[in-house]
Order: sequence, then C-alpha cells, then structure tokens
Amino acid sequence: MRLLIFFILISGLSMLNAQEVKQEYEQKINAQQMPVEALKYIENLKIEKQKMRYYKEIDGAATSFESKFRSKGYLYSVEFNENGKLEDVEVEVSKGEMSSVIKSIEAYLSTTFDRHKIEKIQAQYQPNSNFIHIAPSNPDAWELIIATKNTTNKLERFEMTFDQNGNFLKSREVVRQPYDFLLF
Repeated sequence: MRLLIFFILISGLSMLNAQEVKQEYEQKINAQQMPVEALKYIENLKIEKQKMRYYKEIDGAATSFESKFRSKGYLYSVEFNENGKLEDVEVEVSKGEMSSVIKSIEAYLSTTFDRHKIEKIQAQYQPNSNFIHIAPSNPDAWELIIATKNTTNKLERFEMTFDQNGNFLKSREVVRQPYDFLLF
C-alpha cells in the first residue's frame, strides 16, 4: 500500500513539473495541412499579410497550428487548436512599445534574478479580444522570453507571462530541443 501511495505521489509531482516546462517543437507545413477554420480566420483578418508561413506545434501532449506573418513591420503569430479554433494572437513588440509597463516588469525581474536579459516580447490577445490590426496596444497579457544566469553561471531561459499592467502571472522554463540529429 505504501508503495502504491509513493508511486501516485511521484507521478503527480512529475506531472506538475511537466506543466512548468515549455518544450515546443515546430514543424513547417503547407496551407493545405492547416485546419479549414483556421484558414478562414486568417483570410478574414483585415490586415495586410506578408511572408505567410504555417506550422504544426507540439508542446508536450498538446498539438496546435500556427500562422506567422509580417504586417506593417510587426511579426504576428496566430495560434489555433487542432479543430481550427483561435487560441491567441501574439504580436512581437519592442520595450519602447510597452510604455510604463516595462518598468514594473523590469523591477520584478531584478528582484527575481541576479542577471537577466529580455530576449523577446509579445503582446498577447485572447480570442475574445479585438486586437488592434495596426500598432499593437492594450493587450490582454505580455509574454516574454527571459535569459538568466544563476549563481553557478548556468544559462536558463523562461517564458514569463505578465498581465496588461505588468503584474507577474506565470512562468515556465524553456527547454531547447536537442540537436542530436545534426551530422558533422
């Protein structure tokens, strides 16, 4: 009986750890491999789209589809579930476009990490939002990729989400895919 309880606890802890890790794998696909509803949504976007690319994304057990394109100098990432239902829209932005929010995020990062660098910032819009089709503003959340070095000088990356006011919401470690498939 004790052994059974031990295994249940260990499996529960491993599931918690799995949820705190971002280990995505993106595979480029063509438009015909995208869900039909996703293609309809993208077609109906009233913005100019350049360099349209499609991806199938696997993150743990979850599979999603993504369309990435440029419009008016911004990089958009529109993510859908397997049925083509919109999950979110992310727009890559600079620190300057975050106005006063960046100060509270930087303050949080400074108190959390000895050394950090913001590598990527995305304004995130949920399906029920009406995201701005030009310069992004008033997102539902901010998603940042942060590179850190700990006291042993080990480099770690985290995907961190902050609300629209810059308050910390969640974090998960970014695990890079191994490059075992490379031949030298």
